[in-house]
Amino acid sequence: AFRSPGAASLEDLRKNFSKVHYYADIYGRMRRGVIPHLEFIDDDTVGHLVGFDFVFVCVDRPTARKLISEFLKAQNTPFIDVGMELELIEEHATLVGACRVTLSTPENRDHFAQHVSLDGVVADDLYATNIQVADMNSLNAALAVVKWKKFCGFYQDCYQEHQSVYAINAHQLTRDETAT
Repeated sequence: AFRSPGAASLEDLRKNFSKVHYYADIYGRMRRGVIPHLEFIDDDTVGHLVGFDFVFVCVDRPTARKLISEFLKAQNTPFIDVGMELELIEEHATLVGACRVTLSTPENRDHFAQHVSLDGVVADDLYATNIQVADMNSLNAALAVVKWKKFCGFYQDCYQEHQSVYAINAHQLTRDETAT
């Protein structure tokens, strides 16, 4: 509830929906074919991603990211992985951090492991404390959708970057891994 744009109503909270069913209900009002899957992706369920034209990967566990990315790579499926890091600067009582968007395509995948965490456990970061970062989640999602629309040809893509990072404190968007 703290990480999402908007606010769940008291009535919605009383329904005690799972996250996937809550979002399926919300987005099902705007789109047809929204099918919730109340399961974690693991070795037994990663096969559910077969046949997708494109996948957005939004996970906070490096081992899940590794499993999903390796599976999608083997399927020749393009995907975007997003990530966020936040840190509290206690002496100033402010947050610093970044939003990352990484595109992986059959033609350009070598950069992926350089920019994303694929091993280990979830870092003990501020994001895990239910800090209210709906704005950063929204920005990360918007950057991912813009990148996807560029990939699909909806927006012109002069640099065809496969990696971009927005740094909060510098108010800077960088690009890397551009097409040659």
